[in-house]
Amino acid sequence: MYSTLSTIADRNFVIGFFIPALLGIIATLSVFGEGVPYLASMAKNVQSAKSLTDLTYFVVTVWTLGVLLSISNYLIYRILEGYTPPLAWCGFMRKWHIRCFRKQRHKAALLRREWAKALKSKTAFPAQRQRQLENLRRKLIITYPYIQREVKPTFFGNIIRAFELYPYQIYGADSIVIWPRIMMVMTKDIQEVVNGARAPVDCFVNVCMIANIFVAYGVISGIISLFLPHMLDWHRCALIAVVALVVSVCAYLCAVSMAKAWGSAVKSAFDCYLPELAKHLGYALPPDPEKRRAFWTALSQQVSFNLALDPSKWPQASNP
Repeated sequence: MYSTLSTIADRNFVIGFFIPALLGIIATLSVFGEGVPYLASMAKNVQSAKSLTDLTYFVVTVWTLGVLLSISNYLIYRILEGYTPPLAWCGFMRKWHIRCFRKQRHKAALLRREWAKALKSKTAFPAQRQRQLENLRRKLIITYPYIQREVKPTFFGNIIRAFELYPYQIYGADSIVIWPRIMMVMTKDIQEVVNGARAPVDCFVNVCMIANIFVAYGVISGIISLFLPHMLDWHRCALIAVVALVVSVCAYLCAVSMAKAWGSAVKSAFDCYLPELAKHLGYALPPDPEKRRAFWTALSQQVSFNLALDPSKWPQASNP
């Protein structure tokens, strides 16, 4: 993943981690405030705002949770992308996405054949069908990896994997190992653009995860309340689960939507800064496209497997 630890006072941290932490604390106070004396006292003191010390404790608590979310960011992404359980266990979801992937590719292939036949017979291909093909190809490029074996069990995972594989598909560069080096040669302004595009994704991903915790609490408490009705109100537990589920789904859909803009920024960074990276490493990119692809593949292998590049095979930059 393309992850950098955000400074805990900048705009991206506030959007991506502080706001979800604040919403999580507010939800916790609303759900558990009456039953837990400490939380009830905190909620009362924050609402009254009579003590600067109490307000400071509240802000520090929110900030600490935001830092914990930033530390857990990689794991949360892996879960929502479908690499780790529980979503990794949902093989039926991956099979469904593979069927959708095949169906869309098949539909695009049919449209291309129709267009080719129209060109061959020198007849006009309807503009509506052309737009349909263009939209379908654009959708495939953004929402799915270009090869079937990389299809993931979730929409979120497929969108991220699609732009992760873009540098390899176009240039032969492994994005996962090359990205940290790209960051070294990018200007601060461009880094801010990329990180700024990621911040809303972080925000919605964290809100989704926090909401799922409340869903789990509502479901488990609801089951317990069936056996111990004097301890828990199952109506309240059900309401918590339903509201949290709605929030989780909405946050997930927003994360999926925002991930597309983030992916566009990442792909642009590779387009613009791969040549600059080669220059900083002391190499001049070969003019032949196949040799350029071989260079980036060799560099990716060097980083991944400590296989040093053979300097005699690649032209040296005149001004490293």
